This record gives sequence, structure tokens and C-alpha cells, in this order.
Amino acid sequence: METMILEDFRCFAGHNEVPMRPLTILVGENSTGKTSFLAAVRAANDLLFSVTPDFNEEPLKLGSYDQIANFRRGRAKSFGIGQHTATPPRFSRRRPRTPDEGMRIEARFRSAKSQPTVSSLLVSSGEYRLDLALTDKAPRLVFTKSGEELLNSEIGERPLSVRAGYDPWFVLRRARREVHEKGTSNLIPPDWERFDSLIESVVYSRGSRAYAFAPIRTSPRRTYDPTTEVRDPEGSHIPMMLQRLLSNGDSQGFHERLKEFGEASGLYSSLKVRKLGRTGSDPFQVEVKQPVGGRARNLIDVGYGVSQAIPIIADCVSAEPRSTLLIQQPEVHLHPRAQAAMGSFFAQLAASGRNPLVVETHSDYLLDRIRIDVQEERIDCGTVMILYFEQDRHGVNIHPIEIDGAGNLIGVPDGYRDFFLEEQRRFLGID
Repeated sequence: METMILEDFRCFAGHNEVPMRPLTILVGENSTGKTSFLAAVRAANDLLFSVTPDFNEEPLKLGSYDQIANFRRGRAKSFGIGQHTATPPRFSRRRPRTPDEGMRIEARFRSAKSQPTVSSLLVSSGEYRLDLALTDKAPRLVFTKSGEELLNSEIGERPLSVRAGYDPWFVLRRARREVHEKGTSNLIPPDWERFDSLIESVVYSRGSRAYAFAPIRTSPRRTYDPTTEVRDPEGSHIPMMLQRLLSNGDSQGFHERLKEFGEASGLYSSLKVRKLGRTGSDPFQVEVKQPVGGRARNLIDVGYGVSQAIPIIADCVSAEPRSTLLIQQPEVHLHPRAQAAMGSFFAQLAASGRNPLVVETHSDYLLDRIRIDVQEERIDCGTVMILYFEQDRHGVNIHPIEIDGAGNLIGVPDGYRDFFLEEQRRFLGID
């Protein structure tokens, strides 16, 4: 995702296009929309993978339509979410991809029984654009090239109410079938190909959904009973994951990444699973070997920060490739050294190109370590973007802040870190 698109969504009034990078850091005071932004990123990601967004999926629950649509000048009649990605839509083998075209997908939502429902969908690439309108009448599809209308067609033989929650992806599939059956003299073969490619790119896309982490992870337990390993935002599946991967000789990379972070953060030197019986159904314990003293102790008997950090590291390392990771407050219960190590861990993951990350944080230690990693060329400055959320009487503004090759912040607004500077001046007695 190169650009996040928001329109009248929560505290973000009007139309907003926000630049993104493989590692995007969200900073700002409480209640300035950072968590809402994470929810919007997940929704935009779902659009790309033919999933109708659920705005109340854990751990990012936004409520009903009235809690989501902006109310700056009265409740907005609709709101929009979308993204622009540099990845172009799929074309047939006869026509090569054009990387600089990219693809844009936007959805507008209106209220249906107090819940947000897709009312229109836009998919565009280069000079071609598809607009699907889902109104109380029959759905309508419009296909244009450089603003010139090539196709304008109703879909279906009877009206399909948007209030029924009609699936836009089903409508697009139906539209493609009906258009091919009816035919049209306005479409020459290259246009047909682009028409098909735009629909295929959103209807038949298959990929990994964005994965969101809860801000507080599950409390540790002294023993665990083997259960099904189902990913959970609070990390309740992590003990089962550790049991499976740390006991498997093929998981050396997973073990090494956990150990590397533990040593860098000073939280632990190694992790292991100790079985309390001979069968697979017997309970087990997670033991932590501390850097000082060298004695393995039960997870529940070490600092609470260990149990809060391990789920983040384990889930990041084992995440599906190219799945976007949405992380809230990874610094919770971590001391400064561990917070800094978490920053380096995210930088390494983003630099590898394996997973994009969007991280909401209040930690200067985490952010400053990423700047140091840029300065020391462990991650390219173009890989990182800081988004500063600032509230004023008109709503919330998002200020993009870049980092140059020396680790300096570029484009810093006046309000950024004013509090810290003011406190430092007070401490030094400077007026």
C-alpha cells in the first residue's frame, strides 16, 4: 500500500490521502484517531482481497455506522475507505504489466440498519476505471477510459436492495458474465482485456489478510493444556505455537529470531517448552532463561513485559508473507532497552520486504532506535514513514514525517514533541 484513502471516516473529515511505507509509525496524543486509522488500513486491505470489511472485528471494534461516519457538520451520509498500490492489476499473458500504473480501489459505505454497507466501489488503473453503484435500484456498472464512457449497464433482471447487504464481489462477477453475454460494440479487444483485468484483480485476488495485534496481550499461566492453535489478537495461541515450533527441529529460524530479540532486549536469553507428561495431551510449561543468573524459570515468574513482548515477536516471525501487520502499543510493560530493541526488530522485518508493518506507539525509545538504524544503514530511509496525528478544532490532521539518510526528521510540524520540549525547558529553567 502506497497511499491510504479516507473520507469522512471517524475523526478524519473530508478527503484524505495519506502516504504509507513498508514501516509506517503512528504517533500522537491519545484520542487522535491512531487506532481508527489501523482499523481503516485493515478495511482497505480487505477490499483488495475481496472481503467485505467488518468494522467490529477484534481487536479494532468501531461500533455502528453512527460511530464511524464523521459528524463534524452533521452525520455524514456516507464515508469512504480505499488504497492505492503500486502493484498493477493482473493482465493476460498477451499484454505485459505496466508497473507505474498501479491500482486504486475505493469503497463508499452508507447506513443500512445502522450498520455500514458498501454502496459503491471504484477500481482504476492507468486510464481505465470501473464504477459499481449499489443503490436501492438495480446495481449499475460504468466502465470508462480517460473519462470517456465505454460501458454503462444495469446488472441483473430485478432490483437488488443495498439494505439486503448485497455482496459487491458477487455483483462484479455477475456484471462481467452479463457484459460478455450481451456484448458491446464500444469495446475493442484491448479494452475488453482491461475490463476483465480490473474485475479479476479484486474479485479473484487471493492473499493474506492484515493481522491486528491487541494492545494488551493475554496474561501468562503456569501450565497450559494442548489445544487447537487458532490465532488470536491477544496471543492466547502463542503457547501452542511455541510448543509446536520449539519442539520441531525444522523451526530453527523461528527459535533464532526469538533468541536474537531476547538477547537484544535483555528480556531473556532463550525460551523452551517443558512437557509435564509423555503424551501429546499432557500439559506443558513455557520456561524462560534469563540473561543474568542463567536459571530457567516459568513464564509467570518473570517480568510481565516478557509475556507481552513474546506474542508480538512470535506472530511477526511466523506471519504469512506479505500480510500487513497492525500493531498497537508494542512497548507496553517494556523497559527502555526492550522498547528500543522492538524498534530494531520492526526495522529488520520491514527491510527484509517480508511483511509491511503499521505500528501505533507512544515510545520515543522505539522511534529513536529506528532513526539510528536508518543512520547506520540497516534500513533504507525510504522504507520508513512517521505519521503524526494532531487534533484541532476542525478534526484530526495527519502530518507525514520522513527520515533522511542521517536519521533526521523531515517535515516536522510545529506541534510535534512540543510537550517534551516544554518539559525540558521547565527542567532547565528556560523561559
